[in-house]
Amino acid sequence: MSNVSIFDDMNEDTAYDAGEVDAAAQGSVVPPGFYMATLKEVKDRTTQQERSLQELVFEITEGRHAKRQVQFSIWTDVAVVDAEGNPKSPEKIEEERNRARNQFVKAGYGLGLYVKKVIDGKEKYIITEGMRNFRDVIDATCIIETKTRTYKNKDGEDKTSAEVTMFGVLPVTDENRKKLGEKKAGEKPDAKSGAAAAPGSGGKSTGVAATPAKPAPTKKSLAGLL
Repeated sequence: MSNVSIFDDMNEDTAYDAGEVDAAAQGSVVPPGFYMATLKEVKDRTTQQERSLQELVFEITEGRHAKRQVQFSIWTDVAVVDAEGNPKSPEKIEEERNRARNQFVKAGYGLGLYVKKVIDGKEKYIITEGMRNFRDVIDATCIIETKTRTYKNKDGEDKTSAEVTMFGVLPVTDENRKKLGEKKAGEKPDAKSGAAAAPGSGGKSTGVAATPAKPAPTKKSLAGLL
């Protein structure tokens, strides 16, 4: 029995359902690279370990992956016990708190929530006048750096997803525009952008140590930034 060509019945008058074609394309993973994107949604989430995070949903706006969405997560609290339930040192807590703050501010700068100003002779990030959180910059345009990661879902199945790297929300500048496009095979994430995004759920990255449901962790809030 001979194979069947996909080109049978295809001609210049043939039209294909856009919904079906686009739905099939969603099954593939956005390759690592730099993409023009807009912030479409901000979600507040709580993990099973009672950790709080914000999930930013970006939509790619240019190229063959246009309209595809990629997520970026930021912890908004810091657990004061480790995965085994042991208390963390004050130095460790402050280190993780500063890391989360830096990630928040850097992403905010990429979206226009923060601006750079020289204060007392030193360059600093300050929040844009009249703004308070990421919901103030919905639909803002930026450049995102994405990576792929493989994880196991709750059924133990291997899954692959695309996500924004830890410091991969970048302002739209000429310098960053030069980076646009998919990365070559084997090329690592930009050193300035960090290795991974903060985690959500479903086995994604643990930028800071997740804590078990028991004992319930005491948390230091970053609410002043939200």
